[in-house]
Amino acid sequence: MVLYFFLLPLLGFSSESETSCPFFKATVPSLADKSRAALNMPNENLLGEYPEKIRNILNSRLKMGPMAMPNTKSCDSFTIEELANLEHFLHCQASDDLTYEKEDGRAGQYESAADLQHKVKDELDYIKKYPEVTNAIRDGKCASVARAWVHHITDSTRAEIRKKNVTMPLLASHGLADHLPMLKKNGHTKFFQQLRAAITCEAGHLATKKPSGQWKGFPDWPDEVTYNASGYGPYPFWHGPGGGRGSLTVGSPVQTWWSALKNAERLDHNGKCVLSDLGGVNGPCTHLFVDQYAYLFSQDQKFCCISSTPQDACHLTRPQRDFYKVMNYQGITENYVSESGYYHGSVKNYTLSLTNPSNFWFWYLTDLNDKPIEQGEGGCVLPRGCSGGRGPKYLFHQYNPNTFVAANISQDVFTIPDVCKSSSAKACEVEPTFFCTGRRL
Repeated sequence: MVLYFFLLPLLGFSSESETSCPFFKATVPSLADKSRAALNMPNENLLGEYPEKIRNILNSRLKMGPMAMPNTKSCDSFTIEELANLEHFLHCQASDDLTYEKEDGRAGQYESAADLQHKVKDELDYIKKYPEVTNAIRDGKCASVARAWVHHITDSTRAEIRKKNVTMPLLASHGLADHLPMLKKNGHTKFFQQLRAAITCEAGHLATKKPSGQWKGFPDWPDEVTYNASGYGPYPFWHGPGGGRGSLTVGSPVQTWWSALKNAERLDHNGKCVLSDLGGVNGPCTHLFVDQYAYLFSQDQKFCCISSTPQDACHLTRPQRDFYKVMNYQGITENYVSESGYYHGSVKNYTLSLTNPSNFWFWYLTDLNDKPIEQGEGGCVLPRGCSGGRGPKYLFHQYNPNTFVAANISQDVFTIPDVCKSSSAKACEVEPTFFCTGRRL
């Protein structure tokens, strides 16, 4: 017999519900439980190049093997109420000895059963007013249940639950990227943020090759692009103290080749790259992204380090042609003046702010014809330094709009130098990793 949990009146969780756990109490973690929780990254066989593949891999593990659920059905087979009951049940059975940092994608969403109750009530009230958010909230809850099953309870607790023949949801067929356009377009900001917090097992800086002929015009980027820019701040921005905070007034020339067709990007930084902390010599450098790998090398090709692989916590590829969609459109900013002298006038402002760490902003500016003007990150957007020196260092580059053109790029541009293939090429992964919790389920 299949058993669904309607354990408590959904919106009537009492203050005792956190200690009134059905069936049994949470068990003490075994050494295997603790070892699994201590891992910072999943095993290589649990990684994927894109969200759909990641979900398929993880669902296969939820159906068989040591993490198998007792019974599984598709996410869309469940109601919000059924999923909320499962969330509550697993929260109740969670081991206090299996804990994760707040920034870790494996951490739970709810501080207490009362917090879960409050959020579920908010969700149901919101769905009544805006039924178009139902699927997004449901898919987030399926991810929440799967995360709790894998990371918050012990092996022995899973064994006990299997005896009860419970039916549980697989990860949904749609992910964050599928729901994001509707949520943002219709102003459902709160539940976009909530969904992003729930679906941590697929997020990441990933891209794949695109077939030609799909470009529909700006603000999306063409199939292939070349451009010149002026870069501000230290480079490489993520490694070593030698880079400092760089200059916000004197830019370094950058030449870029970007291809959605080849899933590749090459950035030639023709100013002073700080490579001495990595084992190289300071001077011009190139950052090359080819499929699922990235390489940082000196332009004389005497030094190279590997900055990203599919196994890294921060797995970086070339940016997607519509990366601006993860930001919030802020309208038009008047009287913008670039330090490079490339552009002055009105710009469209796309901005994304983070709360952890605080005072951290990502932005993308275009002209009124949607062509790129500036992209960057820092303590605040405009004017420079408006955070009063608090928050992270500024890193931005300003596009030369006269050079941003569609192109046919030779594969030779993205050739990986021999020095990057040699045993001397050490790892220099992008840090910090607390932004990159995407595949930790």
